[in-house]
Amino acid sequence: MGYAAGALHRLGRTEESITRLNEAAGHLRQQTGSPARLAELTVLNTLGHHLRQAGRPHEALTVHRRSESIFQAGVPGKPPELIGLYLAVTRQHLGNDLGALHRLHEAEEPLRHALTHFEAAHMPAWSEPARLDLGILLRRMRRYREAHETLTTAHHALIHLNNPRQTEAADQLHQLDIALGPTGHPTG
Repeated sequence: MGYAAGALHRLGRTEESITRLNEAAGHLRQQTGSPARLAELTVLNTLGHHLRQAGRPHEALTVHRRSESIFQAGVPGKPPELIGLYLAVTRQHLGNDLGALHRLHEAEEPLRHALTHFEAAHMPAWSEPARLDLGILLRRMRRYREAHETLTTAHHALIHLNNPRQTEAADQLHQLDIALGPTGHPTG
């Protein structure tokens, strides 16, 4: 069901994708064992992401909080490093959910947690999108100098990784330049 949901999402059939992910999460919740918990975490994180993209950030936050509660309950038999990566992904989603809800100050800590964890794991394919998300948040918080540094670093790294989000990073830097104006200070 999770794979079918991914295909439906790529076809632009978001509501059907959300339905399939809800069904998959329900089935996985009824199963026991570590593999089922890890699969449930993946499905829940994807479900929340699709909900946020569909303009339903309150629902996304609820789903990602459910994911977080699985970590609090524990996933026995799995290495802490693996569980830490799953948690970092969830925290990145939580930060983005909170940002979408305009709870900017609450969004910063989970995004920083994700970035720090991905950097410590030497996973630039994951850390740089998290850095971009943090940079976007900092720009929205009007912490322009820090946003500029963060977005510039993310942009260069995403180009190096040939990550499709490099365009988004460039756009965010452009928006920041507009906000700062020719003097390099906030306009308006």
